Amino acid sequence: RYLCTISDENQGSGRDRERGAAMYRYHESSGDFDEMYSDAIDAKGPVILVTSAAGGTGSGSIVPLCKTLLENDVFIIPVIIFPNDKDPIAYHLNANDLLIELGEVGIQTYSVFVNPANTVDYTDINKEIVELIEILFGTAYHSTQRDSIDDSDLIKILETPGRFIADL
Repeated sequence: RYLCTISDENQGSGRDRERGAAMYRYHESSGDFDEMYSDAIDAKGPVILVTSAAGGTGSGSIVPLCKTLLENDVFIIPVIIFPNDKDPIAYHLNANDLLIELGEVGIQTYSVFVNPANTVDYTDINKEIVELIEILFGTAYHSTQRDSIDDSDLIKILETPGRFIADL
């Protein structure tokens, strides 16, 4: 589902994470996320949250979102898209601040992808993320020479604190 978060006459956060969080809280206090929260609480499996770490809207709003979902005992897996090595240092500082704040609200496990260099077309990385999600939820299968992962193995992997990094 898509909801453009607006806290005043301007859209977006301008890479300001505090503004992104304020925009999120504005909509949360208005009840705009009640249905989303209800769906997440009723989910039978993990809830995947995908955000960019470089800007402010996604990286600012995912922290209060995670906090609320954790307070409601929702099993969440943040998928964070990191800036690449050629991106400005400000993007990397936003990513660093995001990881610190996620740790402060109790997020110990997340998956990290790195944006490909020299592109503003996120089609490839988005496809990669969707493919990962399909594999994790058992809707896409790839042959392997090793034993397959059963549901108990998958839950153990998803609940184990750590990081998975994919660099395209």
